[in-house]
Amino acid sequence: KQWYQRRVRGVDGVLNRVPPNFQVHVYAILNRCHGIRAGEHLLSSFPLVQEMTPGEPQFAVAINDWLDKVPSAQLRQLYIEVVVMLGSTLKMVSRLPDIVDLNKVLEGAMRVYNGGSGIQQNGTVHGGSIVSREFLRTPPTGKFGTLSYIIQAIAELQ
Repeated sequence: KQWYQRRVRGVDGVLNRVPPNFQVHVYAILNRCHGIRAGEHLLSSFPLVQEMTPGEPQFAVAINDWLDKVPSAQLRQLYIEVVVMLGSTLKMVSRLPDIVDLNKVLEGAMRVYNGGSGIQQNGTVHGGSIVSREFLRTPPTGKFGTLSYIIQAIAELQ
């Protein structure tokens, strides 16, 4: 089952699949900050939030164009996981930075992961972010899944 979950992350990233309500999560985050940075690429809240709704096709196209700039399929999928988790827990986060940097969230998740697992960071650069191969191979769900580390990193955003 873990092999399957790891494989799905790569396949979903290659196929640009996003979960249901992904655009709603992005819109909610952009309502609370000036933009979301994925690697070197910024998705600015202006004019998207002021001129569009999360259900508009143009909004989905703008998000897909932004995600398409991420060179690694697995990293793209990790960014999507961070956005979904942040969007899901947004009510509990009292304050967001002006620019939500997804790399910083992933780096925070990596710090928690390395501290909790005892695995040394053997990082590779993916679009300006250092993500270890071990972290990429970790399934998203479960007690020691990447989502648990991402949630802890989101808590450190405040």
